[in-house]
Amino acid sequence: MHVSIMIFSYTIFIVAGLISFMLVIQKFYQYFLQKNYFSICLDQISYRLFGIGFPLFTLGILSGAVWANSAWGSYWRWDIKETSSLINWLITALYLHCRYKNLLTLSHVVGFFCLLILFFNFFGVSLGIFGSSLHAYGAAS
Repeated sequence: MHVSIMIFSYTIFIVAGLISFMLVIQKFYQYFLQKNYFSICLDQISYRLFGIGFPLFTLGILSGAVWANSAWGSYWRWDIKETSSLINWLITALYLHCRYKNLLTLSHVVGFFCLLILFFNFFGVSLGIFGSSLHAYGAAS
């Protein structure tokens, strides 16, 4: 359950983060080139995807903690994957807060930063690029 939910929420966050990146690029063009390419539709899609992914990600973290307690004897071990997931959760909460307060440009930048942390978390930690971890699948842990 934990792995399935996390992969599904990662997928949602990747799409939402890429849309946020597109919106940052559009804001750049709008500001520097005085062209209005800003799309309300992309903003709504990104917001809704983050809104769907956040509870799933929360459920994935909680189910992982329950699983970790039964497997390793503690709910949280401050492993690099767990810590970067917590950081990603906090950044996603910040995105939702910025979006709720109607700080659109800041929310797009935060959404893109969420994507970068997610890439670090998934590729760097899961594949063992940044050292050993309890969650490293691509290298010996």
